[in-house]
Amino acid sequence: MISSFPADMTSFPDKNRNDASPDIGTRDVFGFSVAVSSVGEMCSVLVERALAGEAPFLVAAADVHVITRGVHEPEYGAVLERMDVICPDGMPVVWKLNRVRGGGGRPPNA
Repeated sequence: MISSFPADMTSFPDKNRNDASPDIGTRDVFGFSVAVSSVGEMCSVLVERALAGEAPFLVAAADVHVITRGVHEPEYGAVLERMDVICPDGMPVVWKLNRVRGGGGRPPNA
């Protein structure tokens, strides 16, 4: 068991339920489906779900450390995969999202 998560963090509701994922596009980042949206779009989706009382809804803010840990530690990765949405948290993840969609990754002066 991963020491940084409470024991019940691995007993999430079924992610495959019909209402689990928001209407936000995703792209693969090292095996994880990371949301592709603006901050405003993501906030709108999350607020709408909260106001509608749709719960539980699991959101992860994933920076490079989180994604790398998910790749190298299978139990941690399994918890990350149970999230309904993984938001990019940091420019390296955004650059990878851009590279995946053909945008070239990191801008030249970043």
